[in-house]
Amino acid sequence: MECNLLMNYVDRCIRVLHVDDEPAMAETAAEMLARRQEDLEVEPESDPGDVVDRLSDEEFDCVVSDYEMPEMTGLDLLSDVRESHEDLPFILYTGRGSEEIASEAISAGVTDYLQKETGSEQYELLANRIVNAVEARRSSLESRRRKRRLEMLIENIEGVVYRCSYEPGWPLEFLQGDVEEIFGVPAEHAQSLKGMDAESSIHPEDRERVWQETHEALSNEEEPFDMEYRLVDGKGETIWVRDRTHAVRDGEGEVQEIEGLITDVTDEKRRQRKFEEVFDNTYQFTGLAEPDGTLLEVNEAALDFGGFDREDVVGEIVWETDWFDGDTDSAEVVKEGVETASEGELYRNEMTVEDGDSEIYVDYSARPIQDGSGETSLLVLEGRDITDLKRHEMELQRNQDILRHTEDLADTGGWELDVEADELRWTRGTQRIHGVDDGYEPELEEAIEFYHEDDREEIREAVEDAVAGESFDRTLRITTVDDDLRWVDVYGEPVYDCDEVTGVRGAIQDVTSHVEREMELKEEQAFLESVYQALPDVFYAFDTGLRMLRWNETLSQVTGYGDDEIRQMQPVDFVPADQHEKIAESVRRVLDGEGPLTVESYLETREGERIPYEFTGALVEGGKGGVIGIAGIGRDVSGRLSRRREIQRKNQQLEAVMEAADASIFVKDMEGRYLVLDDTARAVAGVDDVEPGSVTDDDVFPEDVAEQARREDREVVESGEPLQVEKEMPTADGTRTHLVKKTPLEDEDGEVYGVCGVATDVTEVKTYERRIEEFAEIVSHDLQNPLMVAQGNLDLALDEMESEHLERVDEALSRLDELTSDLLELASTLDAGDAEEVEVEDVAEEAWSNVDTGEALRQLDCEGAVVCDRDGLKRLLENLYSNAVRHGAREGDAADLTVHTRLREDGFVVEDDGAGIPDDFRGDVFERGVSGSTGGTGFGLDIVQSICEAHGWSIEVEDSEEGGARFVVTDVETYTGS
Repeated sequence: MECNLLMNYVDRCIRVLHVDDEPAMAETAAEMLARRQEDLEVEPESDPGDVVDRLSDEEFDCVVSDYEMPEMTGLDLLSDVRESHEDLPFILYTGRGSEEIASEAISAGVTDYLQKETGSEQYELLANRIVNAVEARRSSLESRRRKRRLEMLIENIEGVVYRCSYEPGWPLEFLQGDVEEIFGVPAEHAQSLKGMDAESSIHPEDRERVWQETHEALSNEEEPFDMEYRLVDGKGETIWVRDRTHAVRDGEGEVQEIEGLITDVTDEKRRQRKFEEVFDNTYQFTGLAEPDGTLLEVNEAALDFGGFDREDVVGEIVWETDWFDGDTDSAEVVKEGVETASEGELYRNEMTVEDGDSEIYVDYSARPIQDGSGETSLLVLEGRDITDLKRHEMELQRNQDILRHTEDLADTGGWELDVEADELRWTRGTQRIHGVDDGYEPELEEAIEFYHEDDREEIREAVEDAVAGESFDRTLRITTVDDDLRWVDVYGEPVYDCDEVTGVRGAIQDVTSHVEREMELKEEQAFLESVYQALPDVFYAFDTGLRMLRWNETLSQVTGYGDDEIRQMQPVDFVPADQHEKIAESVRRVLDGEGPLTVESYLETREGERIPYEFTGALVEGGKGGVIGIAGIGRDVSGRLSRRREIQRKNQQLEAVMEAADASIFVKDMEGRYLVLDDTARAVAGVDDVEPGSVTDDDVFPEDVAEQARREDREVVESGEPLQVEKEMPTADGTRTHLVKKTPLEDEDGEVYGVCGVATDVTEVKTYERRIEEFAEIVSHDLQNPLMVAQGNLDLALDEMESEHLERVDEALSRLDELTSDLLELASTLDAGDAEEVEVEDVAEEAWSNVDTGEALRQLDCEGAVVCDRDGLKRLLENLYSNAVRHGAREGDAADLTVHTRLREDGFVVEDDGAGIPDDFRGDVFERGVSGSTGGTGFGLDIVQSICEAHGWSIEVEDSEEGGARFVVTDVETYTGS
C-alpha cells in the first residue's frame, strides 16, 4: 500500500501556471483546457511580476504565457523564469503572431509557441502541447534518474552485470562489474568482449544444462530465476557462480535478450560441501530446530545413535522423540536448553544418555541463531559423546572447541590464541576471509592490523577482556590483503584450565552482505520517512485495533493536534460526530477485504473547523501475509468542490445563453439523433419537449429537407470542417429562410462524435436585401431613364436657343444625376462582399486615380494588408479623397493640399492639411444629405460610414496636426508585416 501511495503521488496531475494580463482570458483557458484534458490543473496568474515567486512557493509542471502584457512581454518573463527553472516547460500562447516573434521565441529557449485563435479547437491543441512538453521533461528526468541509479548499482554491486542475445552461443552485448575477478579480464577491457560467445566461458559439462534450464524457465515465464553452474575464468581456473536471470521481451512477448547478475559462489559451494561433510560425517549428534523445539534436520551420527530413519524424528519435538524414551532427566535437560536458547541465550550442559546396557556422557548445547531483527529464528542443537573426552579432555578440548565453533556458523573461520605460548592459530576459513594463503598464522598484533584503523582498539580490548575471563561478540571491519573492506562478526571466549584462562578460542564470519543490506534498509526507511513527511496530503496508518501507527507532519499541521495527542486518537476522532458512522463503516469494509476505498467527508481541526477531505484507505499486510492495518491518504478537496460549483454556475450560464440566443441551437450524435434542442429549435421544428436522442430530422422535417440535413451532417463529419448554408426550412410559422452553421464535435482523442449547429432566421434580412435590390433597380432604371430623356431633350433645346431657365434645368438635372449615382453606391454598401486580404497601397493608388483630385498631392504610408471587400475599400477611399479635395482646398485651390493615407495596427487613417471641418458642422458630417459645400449631394460620408458598418469597422473624425480633417477607421484586421 505504501508503494501504491507513493506512485499515486509521483503520477500526479499536470499543474499549469497560465499567465495572462486578462483574468477572464486565463480563467476561460483554464476551463477549456480542463474539459479537454482531465489531468490538467490550470492556475491563472494576471501579474507576470508574481510568476517567479509562485514558482518558488508552489510546484508547477509548465508555464503558459501571453506575449504582450503591460509590464513585460512573454519573452521577458521567460528570461526571468529560466534564471531559476532552467528546464521548466514554457509555452508562449499569444494573440499576436508573426515569424519574427516565433523566431525570437525559439531563440530565447521557449518550449513551444502557439498563436491564439477563435474557436475551441485551439484549446485541444494547447492541451496536447502542454502534455507533450511535460511528459518529455518527466521522461528526461526519469531517464537521468534511472541512469544514475544504474551506474551507482553497477559500481556498488558484487558480481558481473551482463546482457546477451537469446540464441545458441549467448553472444555478449554488455558486461560490467567485477569482470576481472570472475572472468579474469581487466575491467577496462570488458567492452572488448562484446560480441563474444559467452558459452565459451561456461564449463563444457554445464553448457547443455544451462541452455535447457534457461529455455524451460523462460517458456514457463518463471522470472527472475536463479541457476548455479561452473565458469572457466581467464586463468583457466574453474569457479562456481550463481546467475540471477530475467528476459528482455519485445512487444509481442518474445524473448530477444536476457540480462542477469553473476556472483562468485565458489567459496559458498566449498563451505556447503564442507558443512555437509562435517554435518553428516562428524560423530557428534547435531540437529537444527525451530525455537519451539521442532526438529528440522539431524545428522547421520544422531540417527545412527538412535537407530532411526530421518523421517522418524524430523518434524517432532526433540525431547518427545524415542531418543529419550523413559529418560525424563535427559529430556528435561534438552527441553531446558531449547527454552533458554529460544530466549536468545546459549545453553550448554552435560547429561547422560542410555545406550543399550551402558551410559554415555553427552556434552549438550543449544545455540540461538538470530535474524536481522534480533529475533531467534533457528536453534542449533548439539550432543557430543564425551565419554572418551572425559579421559582425554586436556588433549582434545582445543581441537573439539575449534570444530564446534566452525560447525555452529556457516561461512565462518575459527581461531585460537594460546596465552602462555603467545601463539595465534587460524583455520582455513579465517585465512580465506582475510585473503591470505592457507597455512598463514600471524602474530596477534599482526592480526589486529587487518582491522580498520577505527576498530583496532576495540578488538584489542575485546581480546584482553577475553584473557581476563569475559566472552565477546563484535561486528567490525577488516581490510583484506587485496584492500577489500569487509564486515565481520568476531566471537571469542576464554579457555580455562583449573579456573585459569590459558587461551581464547573464537570464530569469525564474513557478514558484509548482511551489514550492507541493513544499511540499505536503513536508507530505504529514511527515504520512505522523508517521502511521508514531504507529502502535501495527510498520510496515516492505523492497526486493526484502530490505534494510530504512523502519520506525517501534515496531519498535525492541518488539525492542530500534537503527536502525543494523535497517538491516543482513533480515525473517527478526526472527523465531525455526524460523520463517525460513515467513516467507521468505510473502515469496516476495508478490514473485511472489500478492497481499497475512497470516501469524501470532513477533517475536523482541534478548533472545530470542518475542512472537506477525500480519504483513501487500503489494507497493509505483513511479511507473512497477515493484516497489519490500514494506510491511506487524506486530501483537501475544497478546491474540487469550488470547481464543481463553478461548473454548475457555467452550466446555468450556458442554459441562460441558449434561452436568450436569437437563434436555434442543436446538437446531434453520429446517428443523427438530437441530443440538445433549445426552445427556439423546438419551436422551429414544431415539436414539444422531447427526450434527448429520441427524434431525428425524419421525425420533424419533410423527406427532402431531412435528406439535405443528413448530407450536410455527413460532409461536416467527413471533412472535419464547419459548414455554412442558407436554405428554406418549413417551420411552425411557415417557410422561413435560415442561415445554418454546423461544426463537428470532437472528443479528447480528436474523434468526431457529433455535430453542433446554430440556425439563424434571416427571413427579414433577405426581405430587406430584396427591397434594397428593388430600390436600386428603380433608381437605376425607372428613374435614370426619364432623367436621360430629359437631359437629351434639354441638350437639343440649348442647341436651338439660349435661356437662363434652361440653364437652371440643366443644373437641376446634373444634381439629380449625382444623387442617383450616390444612391446606387449607398445601396451597394449595405452588404460587404467576400472578405480577403487586400493590399491597401494598391487600392489607394487606384482610388486616387478614379477621383478628380486636381493638383492636390498625395502621400501613401500604407504598405500592408487588411481583411475586407476590395470594392468596398476602394469606394470608401474614393469618397474620402473626393471629400478632402472638395472641402479641404482653401479658396477652391487644391494646389497646396496634401492628402495622407497611413496604415496602423488597428486600422488606417486618411487626413489632409486643408481648411478642416468647422466645429459646428463636425457632429453632422456623417448625416445623410448633409454637405459642407453647395455642390455636394451629402451622401459621400454617409456611404463611407455604411461601408464601415458593413465590415464591422468604426470611424471617427478629428482635426489633423496641420489643422485639416482626419478620418480614423479602427477595429480593422490588419497585416503590417511587422
